[in-house]
Amino acid sequence: MPNLTIDCLTLKLSGLSTQEGQRLAQLLEARLVSVPSIASSPDLDHLSITLNAPPGQPLEWLAQQIVAEIVRRVGRTLN
Repeated sequence: MPNLTIDCLTLKLSGLSTQEGQRLAQLLEARLVSVPSIASSPDLDHLSITLNAPPGQPLEWLAQQIVAEIVRRVGRTLN
């Protein structure tokens, strides 16, 4: 079973500063790398996720929600 490779990750964010967006990208990278293996269908070439975060949630929470949704949508759940 092939592993998932993410060639490009595009985030459309509202309500975050440039610095917060950059920090979120770093948190996402760290969390995605820490997922042991994500099995994906070879024909999955695009994934769109919409997340509505309650105001005041920390970036760490948002990063975890995004990664969990990516993993869930490609067929595997985080423990």
